[in-house]
Amino acid sequence: MMQNSRSGKMSIIKLLLMSLFILIVAISLYPEWFLLSIGKNLVKQDTLQPADAIVVLAGSFSGNRVREAVSLMQKGYGKFLVFSGVQVYPGVFTHHFMKDYAVQRGLPESQIITQVLKHDRSTIGEAVENLASLRAHGIKSMILVTSGYHTRRSHAVYQRLIASGGNDIKLMVYPAYDPDIPIDGWWKTREGIKQIFLEYFKLVFYSSYELKTV
Repeated sequence: MMQNSRSGKMSIIKLLLMSLFILIVAISLYPEWFLLSIGKNLVKQDTLQPADAIVVLAGSFSGNRVREAVSLMQKGYGKFLVFSGVQVYPGVFTHHFMKDYAVQRGLPESQIITQVLKHDRSTIGEAVENLASLRAHGIKSMILVTSGYHTRRSHAVYQRLIASGGNDIKLMVYPAYDPDIPIDGWWKTREGIKQIFLEYFKLVFYSSYELKTV
């Protein structure tokens, strides 16, 4: 019996070593494919249906998230555009220039809902206040727009908060192309490398600790 147990453990070790060898060979032969897979694993994209609101997450200063959200609005996917802002200078908040940019791209002010983040500026803190705003406006379905690398974690956060809050808000997620952290070439820039590895760290932290406290 002991010999069978030992033999089984050796088989598992051999299998793990063989898998590791195959992985190393694959990385050496197809490094770009492997790096692309690392980026794509962070992306969550749902099949879209028209929603009550399109929620744009803060954090990008290239305008990519607002551009994508306005484009979806103009295609009829949302009735309202929603985003929260933080103060970046005395009297200057991010939602001010996000709103101005959306209007500049042809969206009427009457379709834009904004608010100031009063507490935690993290993804969870922003989600708590965004969902409270959606409930206050009677919104029952939403499309969440953020940079591609940020979609998987954002989806997990909002899904958990919606479920724990007993809400029936329908959630869909859509990635906005981010020129600063492109999924198909993140390893080619310092900013891309930093953000992708930081996002994986946050994903593990949120999954193992942060979301369990919500």
